[in-house]
Amino acid sequence: MSRGCYSVELMGRIPKSDGSLPQRGGCVRVGVGSLLLLVLAPPAALVRWWRRQRRGHQLRIVRRDLGGTTFSRIELTVDAPLSRELEVRAALIDALVRLAEGVRLPDDVYHLVFRRSIETEADLVGIGPQPQELAQRLGIAFSHRASTGRTQLWLTLPRTVHLSEVVDPIVFDPERPGASEDLVLQARPRWAMVSVFARSGPSVVYRLRLHLPPSAVGTVDAVMTRLSASLSAG
Repeated sequence: MSRGCYSVELMGRIPKSDGSLPQRGGCVRVGVGSLLLLVLAPPAALVRWWRRQRRGHQLRIVRRDLGGTTFSRIELTVDAPLSRELEVRAALIDALVRLAEGVRLPDDVYHLVFRRSIETEADLVGIGPQPQELAQRLGIAFSHRASTGRTQLWLTLPRTVHLSEVVDPIVFDPERPGASEDLVLQARPRWAMVSVFARSGPSVVYRLRLHLPPSAVGTVDAVMTRLSASLSAG
């Protein structure tokens, strides 16, 4: 019998009234107890752990068409292993810039609305009219630690419309469920996107909801096909 096992056994053996020790069985009891704890571990927790580990080794791109009247709404989820985070982020930004170029009008100007976790008012950020400026801002938004888990609303407006005309930073809270979708319907931008990214276990997940004119759906299809092909080849 090992020394460690013997010490556990002695702690569980209380002398009888005649001074003798009961039969040895502490190790068996400890072993059986440990086995029972393992068997009785919450199945849901084990399933979640297994799914996190399994997901961390795979790349998933999921697209859903949500319909809509004024806008066609398309939801895109990109779930990638952390080991491919830089590659996937660059490919996703490239796809979004290609989309912006594909639906671009001459007087388009890009804007961003978000709220920092320590602030009570939303930040209104004028990005500029160039797709390259949009790409730079996407790179910051999809990588900065302070952006993790925060909702970011991207609006494309005509040059003649100022962002403060359609968004009240005191009243609007992008973190309130449904607030960004409501604002898109009220502001009627050229197109818009709601984005959230987060690192979860061994994965990084990007969730995007695009609001586009129906005529732009074909452009989205082409861009997403290219994105899927480029990442599948990686």
